[in-house]
Amino acid sequence: MESKPDRAWLSAIAPGWALPELRLYPSEVQLFRFSAVSWNAHRIHYDSAYAHSEGYRAPLVQSQLLGSLLSRVVTDWMGIHGQLTRFSWRNRAPAYVGELLVARAVVRQVDRPAAVAELDLTVHNGAGALLVQGTACITARANDIHNKMETP
Repeated sequence: MESKPDRAWLSAIAPGWALPELRLYPSEVQLFRFSAVSWNAHRIHYDSAYAHSEGYRAPLVQSQLLGSLLSRVVTDWMGIHGQLTRFSWRNRAPAYVGELLVARAVVRQVDRPAAVAELDLTVHNGAGALLVQGTACITARANDIHNKMETP
C-alpha cells in the first residue's frame, strides 16, 4: 500500500494497518526553539548541565513536542483528505535529546458508514522502549469517501 492515500483511503484501511512511521533525533537547538515557541522556559529541556543536576542524563524532550510528533504521523498521511477529530497522548517514560524517537500509528477500528477510523499511537526510542501512548480519531471528508482524491 502507498504511504499517501490516493483513492477513498477509508475503504483501503483495516484494523491492524500501520501508517508510515516518523523518525526524529531531537537536537538541543530544536528543544531550545520548541521551548521558545511553546513558552516553556524550564531549563530541563535545553540546558544539559541543569538536566544533569536534576538527575537526568540529558535534556528532556517536551511533552508537547512528543504530541506534535504523533499528530504529524496521522496528518502527514491523511493530508487534506481527512480531519483529526480526537487526539490524546500520555507520556510513559522520558525522552532525551539526541535519542532516536519513532512515532507510529496503527488502525484500531474502522466505521465505514460513519467515515471514521480510530488509531492507536506510540512513540518508542531506538532501544524499543515505549515512551508515549495515545489515540486518535480521523474522519474522512465527505467528498473524499466516494470520489477520486489527488495525492497532496
